[in-house]
This record gives sequence, structure tokens and C-alpha cells, in this order.
Amino acid sequence: MFDKAIEAKNNEMLLRALNSTFKEKIDNDYVNFFMRLLPETWHEEHEEIINLIWLHNLNDDVFSDVLYLIATNSETYRKYDDENESTLRKCIHVLK
Repeated sequence: MFDKAIEAKNNEMLLRALNSTFKEKIDNDYVNFFMRLLPETWHEEHEEIINLIWLHNLNDDVFSDVLYLIATNSETYRKYDDENESTLRKCIHVLK
């Protein structure tokens, strides 16, 4: 499901794929999908993906560069963060 969403750059398909993760066990197989999705700007689900990485302890050094990119480019990746900067905070938690 993630492959099709990424290939088509389709936000609706991505949302369905992300919703399906709540029914499945998330493991390291998802690292590749999340690595492909995080730097992309065609979707607005960065916070949700980072949250999944954090909640399922997929903390991996492979995410360091892309999380830094998201944390430091608020206009591109964190448009909807309010004064609480939830996406930024989640990036920092995953980077710990």
C-alpha cells in the first residue's frame, strides 16, 4: 500500500496506508517506507510518520539526516506546527 502511494504521490492513498498501520504490527520493515516518505513534500503527514517512528521505537540512525532536515525547515515540512511545535518536538524525541 505504501509503495503505491509513494509511486503515485497520492496523499489519500498515503492516509489509507498510515491508517492501516494501526491494525498491523509496525516493525523495521517500515523503515524503508518512512525513509522514502519523510523527505517528500507532496504530502503533509510528516508529523504522523515521525510519531509512528517514535511510538514504535523505530529510532534508527538512518533517520538522523531527514529528521534534522524536517526540524530545521519549518516552512517546508512543519507548516501546520503551532506555537507548541509538535512536529519539531517529535523530531527531537526520535533523535535522542
